[in-house]
Amino acid sequence: MKVDLWLAKLDEVPEEDGRDLAREELERADRFVRPELKVRFLKRRIILRKLLSEYLEIKPNEIVIKQTILGKPYVENPKTQLFFNISHSKDCVLYGFSHESEIGVDIEFLDEEIEAEELISNIFFALLRKSH
Repeated sequence: MKVDLWLAKLDEVPEEDGRDLAREELERADRFVRPELKVRFLKRRIILRKLLSEYLEIKPNEIVIKQTILGKPYVENPKTQLFFNISHSKDCVLYGFSHESEIGVDIEFLDEEIEAEELISNIFFALLRKSH
């Protein structure tokens, strides 16, 4: 199976006016209390629409993005079958695309100050205590 992955660092992406976004996306962006979170959301959606536009060969503002009841995004009535998924953490976003099958992608910010081994042992210890 062929999967295309695209990684974007939002801090390196210039802000745009959002004219290619749907009304629902703009309304969702307006619900963010912190301005930097709103800007990140808008950038993620603009990039998504631009990438989808290339794959589907239609204008970004003509793309209708819906969500399943579980929250997985999909494109309604595309010319071409296209599966995609998105994951974001801090200022990075990972986009995955496939014409063949459903996909999932995940990206996670790792804080170097967190002692992962200690955290893992504490979680497993807590789980062991709960099971007895």
